[in-house]
Amino acid sequence: MSRHAGAFLLSVALVASAPAHAQKAWDDHKSDCDAVFAGWEKASSAALKRCVSLWEAYRDAKKVDAAQRRQVVPAFERLCREPEPEAAFLARQALLRLGVVPPAAQPAATASPGAAQAPAAREPARVVTDADRKASEALRTQGMARYKKKDWDGALALFHQALDRDPGNVQALYDAACTAGLAGRADVAAGFLEIGRAHV
Repeated sequence: MSRHAGAFLLSVALVASAPAHAQKAWDDHKSDCDAVFAGWEKASSAALKRCVSLWEAYRDAKKVDAAQRRQVVPAFERLCREPEPEAAFLARQALLRLGVVPPAAQPAATASPGAAQAPAAREPARVVTDADRKASEALRTQGMARYKKKDWDGALALFHQALDRDPGNVQALYDAACTAGLAGRADVAAGFLEIGRAHV
């Protein structure tokens, strides 16, 4: 996960604390994103990434109705499978805020049309090596140091990095869920718990 993703987590946490402001900001900044989400199958990856970034910065997930959810979830799931890590990260975050378990990260070209995509928790995009597991655990330990200092955003960023290295690190999933809950992001916490349940 890049430095931008860590900064992005902080911006999401700040926006989540002011839902009414976030809704007005979304209306003011969304530009053509409703059309991009509606036409997600033909939209460029760059347009999807831009709109998911705006969604994460300005949209209050608690205010999303069923029709809006049906419109954006397929767009987010497509972006999760894009090869660019930052775009996939943004899309995973957006899905987790909606309480949806993200699909496995993989290039869109490898997915057959109409095929159901397995959640990342059940089918990691790559083989996790022993080195990945060690690196994941080291990152989780660093995240717990931030957690103990009540630096929720710093801890979440490190737990995300740990899960990028080893999506099956169940302890990192539960640590991330606890941290998201303490940060007031119950929807994200629920998403992490749902992924964690797939491993037990």
